[in-house]
Amino acid sequence: MGKEPGKSVKTKDIVIKIFISRLYFFIPGIILLAVEAVLNTYIPLLTGQIIDMFTLKSDSLDNIKHHMFLLIATAVAAFVIRFVWRYFLMGNGRRYEKLLREAVFGHLVKLDSIFFDQNRTGDIITRVISDVSAIRMSLSFGITSLFEIGLALIMPLYIMVSEMSLPLALTAFAAIPPILLFLILIRKQIAINFTKIQEANAELSNKVDENINGIREIKSYGREDYESGEFRRLSENRYKAEVNQVKVSALLGPVSRIGFALTLGIFIIIGGMLVFNGKLSVGMFITFNTYIGTMTAPMVRISRNVQIWQRGIASMKRLDLIFCNEPSINDAKADMTLTDIEPDIVVENLNFSYTGDETVLHNINIKVKSGGTLGVMGKTGSGKSALLDVLSRRYSCEDGCVFIGGHDINRIPLDVLKKAEGCVTQDGFIFSDTVFENIAFFSGATDDEIIQAARTADLADDIEDFPDKYNAQVGERGVTLSGGQRQRISIARAVVKKPKILLLDDCMSAVDTGTEKRILDNIRNEYTGITKIITTHRISTVADADEIIFLENGHITERGTHGELLNKRGHYYNLFKMQSEHGEESYDFW
Repeated sequence: MGKEPGKSVKTKDIVIKIFISRLYFFIPGIILLAVEAVLNTYIPLLTGQIIDMFTLKSDSLDNIKHHMFLLIATAVAAFVIRFVWRYFLMGNGRRYEKLLREAVFGHLVKLDSIFFDQNRTGDIITRVISDVSAIRMSLSFGITSLFEIGLALIMPLYIMVSEMSLPLALTAFAAIPPILLFLILIRKQIAINFTKIQEANAELSNKVDENINGIREIKSYGREDYESGEFRRLSENRYKAEVNQVKVSALLGPVSRIGFALTLGIFIIIGGMLVFNGKLSVGMFITFNTYIGTMTAPMVRISRNVQIWQRGIASMKRLDLIFCNEPSINDAKADMTLTDIEPDIVVENLNFSYTGDETVLHNINIKVKSGGTLGVMGKTGSGKSALLDVLSRRYSCEDGCVFIGGHDINRIPLDVLKKAEGCVTQDGFIFSDTVFENIAFFSGATDDEIIQAARTADLADDIEDFPDKYNAQVGERGVTLSGGQRQRISIARAVVKKPKILLLDDCMSAVDTGTEKRILDNIRNEYTGITKIITTHRISTVADADEIIFLENGHITERGTHGELLNKRGHYYNLFKMQSEHGEESYDFW
């Protein structure tokens, strides 16, 4: 897990903004809810009055029929209005959820790469899905219940005081203060338990994500039983967290019911004596009992509301990890008047660290003219990919170190830089879509341009062999493709946007040297003037480069053309001999 977020926009600010944006849908729902609460309050009163009419025989049959009609009409109206306000309020909650989830994801994809380096996929997924749903419950059911419960308690109190007896009304409400005190005391424990449940969910999601992505390795090494055991352990942790929550929440309903049961018992004794002495009618006695019964349900809902609100609060704090992280790679320093850049690159005295702890590039100085080619070589972990990460601004560097087209890279608007650069990473992520869409990747390229890019990447013949050609589905992460095909789709995706600068990060390791040569020749012939920086382990890949630098522990230890480096008889020369004698893949000579 990464560091906890610092001061920035909080989740609660986003939630409040979304809530206010939908007030036009919320307010009518609350008004209708209030109308229904008033109608429901008069149903027991009408029932009691009808009972008194029968028992006391004090009214005409027409009056009794009139009251019965009012009772039925009130009940039907309350039912219809309840349906409508639930549509307004509960349906609105789904809209809250949609807007909040879009806000979370929209902010998430803007965050720097380092955020995703420090936070696991399963945990992020849990926050985007489960925590957003918990907040939705707070906004829809939680807020709605507050109004519903408040009206369900206030309206009976008003009727009991105005139509019956103040002392009896106070007796009916005697159970509420101790119940509320109990809820206040356990609410923090509910929030703690729910946070543990979400953390356990995240661990499970991480394990599932890890095992699905690594299923080939699991099967190859026969680790199915071990991984199943690990999943059972994590599942047991989640089970225990859920049970601990159940132990607390199971107390809420019974405590409320016991409180009102005692109240009802007391009232039956007192009310029975009043009826016996003729100070209270049978109808009003039944009405009073009904009100006490109807108040039990709101208090039980208060218990549930406490859980929902505490879950929502805990989830908002968890989402702060996303919202309170702001991308450091932005246009804050950019010259927004820049709309285009030339593809010459100058790096001066560059020192770079991913996290600020360990420097991975030391005093790097390079110059690449427009249309030139720079080869970058070195063993694994020497800093090759780090250099391309800086040039593509996936990670930030200090001002005054990297210049493209004469402009400090931190002064170039991100849109301009991304338009000018085409970057192919080592793994070359493939989306679960067609070959065509993976190459196009929202570039707006025409069909002819997609086909031409595939030819440039020496992939066109392979695609023609697919049953559905360019419409072939490649499966999740390109599972139906070979490693070389995945890399060549990534290359085609980069060149189809016709970049001025092409960054190739050891992206042809899975193709043979003949295919690699054809790809590089195609790029050189079809995209003249393009500046190329290529990291690789193969001598043949960079032999024609204008300059080759050799990295070791983040330092440039050798530089020059292919011929110059051979004459120096250093690491480059030793690698050349090794690959000449044993083949292009023999590079681990250190």
